[in-house]
Amino acid sequence: MLKKVIADEFRRHAYLLDSKVMTDDAKKEEFIQIKNRIASEIDYITSLQDLSAYLFDFHGKKPIVLIDEYDTPINAAFDNDYYAIANEFMKSLMSCTFKDNKNIEKGVNTGC
Repeated sequence: MLKKVIADEFRRHAYLLDSKVMTDDAKKEEFIQIKNRIASEIDYITSLQDLSAYLFDFHGKKPIVLIDEYDTPINAAFDNDYYAIANEFMKSLMSCTFKDNKNIEKGVNTGC
């Protein structure tokens, strides 16, 4: 489900693929793979960090990142016996998205 949410956000910003921001073929292919939900785990971990950089480069303004219900995937993982894997993924995703990400104005992360 988390891959779907990230892919939806990449599809929403698919205009970036035709912009001068996306001149690197490898970055363009990675964007398409995330959009199509066939990317690697590491690509999903860095996806929001990368998207924020593309948005900053395109618009010239640092985006604000809002993540609501971040705890839902962790709770689902706990209930379905894959907590350790999901927790590690979420820690890495949050770290890449918020910590030391110079391409965002600010980030808000909420849970229940």
